[in-house]
Amino acid sequence: MEEEFPAFPGEGRMVAMQARVGLGDTRPDGRLRLDALARFMQDVADEDAATAPVTDDASVWVLRRLVASFEHVPRFRDPLTLATWCSGSGARWAERRTDVSRRGDAVVRGVATWVHVDRENGRPARLVPAFDAVWGVSARGRTSASAERHAQRRVVK
Repeated sequence: MEEEFPAFPGEGRMVAMQARVGLGDTRPDGRLRLDALARFMQDVADEDAATAPVTDDASVWVLRRLVASFEHVPRFRDPLTLATWCSGSGARWAERRTDVSRRGDAVVRGVATWVHVDRENGRPARLVPAFDAVWGVSARGRTSASAERHAQRRVVK
């Protein structure tokens, strides 16, 4: 499972942000909904893209695959810290790891494959030349396959 969730190597670009689980993010029992978790992960990924020293107005990133592992499900009003980094790449996609912690304790680990898409034609586009200089350090040359993989699921109560 460690290969599925590669750890931050201690160097390279990592972006973090704070979030709070709001009423609109929860189920009736107060637990965080999966769509809200995906939104939080998308927000920190976009923060990384928006603040990176790379200009790329010709393309966007589209989520292809997301796998999450829960230690504990965040609940209503939990303060969360989300930290994300590039953990691998391919010719037209990149893999991003995101850790979600609550009061310093890791509660969710996620790994997502994002496809780099040309805005004009909607097709996958090659990564920009500056990609490796900005995000490649944390990926450490690790390649990521774009093919779908299916994992076993564990229900968290």
